[in-house]
Amino acid sequence: MRRTEDSISNLFSHYTENHYECTKVSHDWLTNFQPRLYFHVHIASKKQWKQFQTTIMHLNVNLGKLVKHVGFEYHFGFTKQEFEQLAVYCPLLESLDFNPKLWQYLSHSKLKYERITKLPALNCYSLDLMYTHGTSLTDLTLLCANTMHRMLKLLPVLLESTPHLQSICLYGRDQVTANTIASYAQSQFTLKDILSLHDSLPMLQELKLLDFIISIQSNDEFPLQYQFPSMRTLIVQGTLTHESWLAVIAQLYPNLHTLELNQTWHSASSTQRQLEGVKNGLILIANQCRSLKRVRIIPLDSVSRDTYQCFYQHIQGLLVSVDGTTRDPSINLELLFKSILQRCDRNKMDTLRLQLWRHLHDVYQVMKPLSSFKQLKELELNCGRYAYTWSYGCDIDTILSCCQQLKTLKLTTARLTVKSEKAVIKQGSGIERIELKHVHFTTDSISVLSSWSPNLKVLKLIKCIKGRDELDQRIDIYLPTRSLETLVIEGIYLGLNQFIEKSTIDTAFLAVKRKEVTTTRWYHLCQGRSYRRQLRRLNVNQSERVKHYAMKETDWDTLEKHIVRGTYRQPKYWENDLPYGYVYIHCKSIVNLLFNNVLL
Repeated sequence: MRRTEDSISNLFSHYTENHYECTKVSHDWLTNFQPRLYFHVHIASKKQWKQFQTTIMHLNVNLGKLVKHVGFEYHFGFTKQEFEQLAVYCPLLESLDFNPKLWQYLSHSKLKYERITKLPALNCYSLDLMYTHGTSLTDLTLLCANTMHRMLKLLPVLLESTPHLQSICLYGRDQVTANTIASYAQSQFTLKDILSLHDSLPMLQELKLLDFIISIQSNDEFPLQYQFPSMRTLIVQGTLTHESWLAVIAQLYPNLHTLELNQTWHSASSTQRQLEGVKNGLILIANQCRSLKRVRIIPLDSVSRDTYQCFYQHIQGLLVSVDGTTRDPSINLELLFKSILQRCDRNKMDTLRLQLWRHLHDVYQVMKPLSSFKQLKELELNCGRYAYTWSYGCDIDTILSCCQQLKTLKLTTARLTVKSEKAVIKQGSGIERIELKHVHFTTDSISVLSSWSPNLKVLKLIKCIKGRDELDQRIDIYLPTRSLETLVIEGIYLGLNQFIEKSTIDTAFLAVKRKEVTTTRWYHLCQGRSYRRQLRRLNVNQSERVKHYAMKETDWDTLEKHIVRGTYRQPKYWENDLPYGYVYIHCKSIVNLLFNNVLL
């Protein structure tokens, strides 16, 4: 049965951007379906860019009119001519994304997109695009908001040219084009500025204020007589100077679905009245914002221990995403955990971030209630400042057996352990992505992780430590039956004992076992004066030297002394890196391997 155009478009909308599978279909069906694959185009290399040009210029010119979204990897760079050609190839483009640092090298005076709704983050080199394309933009990110707002007061004038904006993200520091201390200074946003922002953007639904000083001045009108019921998302990061800011949120945005507050303040100078103001403001948000679904509130220092517990107890609806991590060690994390679970929708919960507590004797106590959340896709466990990690561990087999519905697992500041190495695995977990950050692991725990994760696609190890075992300096990433899309290893160390966090220098040697071949490729991460860091291939004799190097007690003593030197040596000094260990990777295949920020 032949599909109509509408049916094919509807079918395509259910496919993700990265996974398209078309096999054993009729020629007519494939002919109609294939153009839909060009709705989203992602370009990661010059080779892909040339293929894209060839396809549109020589094979099918009309395909360019179907392209709606184009994204370039941040390491990708193009010339002025190539940038201008993109507007010719894809005249009906709706969104464009690339590294915003490229704006200063590009000429966009000839850039004309009639339907563009989203551009890459704008800076001082590309602000004129707000005048030429502002009427069609619905999503905007400004990297130079501090210069426009704090120094020139041009922000309200600029926003008048973008009346249809539904989402705006402003940065309080100019991290791209700032060349003086004054231009890099943090910008201040007052209540008056926020009201002015909403006056210029009547259709605004999403507001992000990143790295700002949020303040309320004495001449600001409070209590407010304003409300913005169309607002659905509010994300604020920066410094808080007035406790009434939380009450302002409750008053202005009663219909919020997503709320993220990641702010700091000067807790040493805070008064009891200010602390009570924070608590009352949070409870006011919980009572008045009855549509909240996603909450991420990082606790402020010195606020009373039960403040955030009371916040979750007063929330009116059920949540589908919660961040329960905290920087304050005085908060009762066990009671906070119970309060959060009471407000979670067991049928719709998809994202959960939790902080484990010191007297939690078994991670099973946390995982057991989470097993009933059938739609939970992402879980992050944070042990916090090593207070929990040295006493107990996160049993990877317990986590994956209790929550087999997970797609993403993140462990931060934890010990990766195993409850039972001999357990029979009847059915592996559906986990596809695992991220370990500041995690102590063993060779056995990585092996068990592999056994429980038959669908693993992405594995990241960032600032991780391998405990001392019979393999000595060998850090074994043993995934013999896995085909990974991405493997990221950044700053991996040899551990000594539980009282020493890590050695000073991370490993600079990498060994990759080739698929179905007995040989192994060995690399040394080195650097020199005339070139950047690179992975240098070792010859046979050098590889054997690394492989059969025997660690001596004096080597372990050297690691304990935390001797500081250059992280990576020149190629001729490669043997000096031998005591710091090497990473040995064994898996079926890896599409992208990133080792200490160097792509192999």
